[in-house]
Amino acid sequence: MPILQNAKKELRKSKKRFSENQILRSEVEALRRKFKIHASKNSLKEAKEIAQSIQQKIDKAVKKNILKQNNGNRIKSRIADKIKAMQK
Repeated sequence: MPILQNAKKELRKSKKRFSENQILRSEVEALRRKFKIHASKNSLKEAKEIAQSIQQKIDKAVKKNILKQNNGNRIKSRIADKIKAMQK
């Protein structure tokens, strides 16, 4: 356990950051699962709406360094490919 006051404050800050990061990461994962369900049902309209919200969440996570940039781009690319395949 930290002894100095500034070390205690840093511990509080890091716990808060960790919980906020976990919330955003879990939101992205929940949306990905939801998209997967709609993609398997071939419901294009719902899948497009979810894909748009996933892209927004991923961009926010990349901006806050929760996800790495290439990882975010790869996820968005795969989602876009699935939507294109559904349109055919």
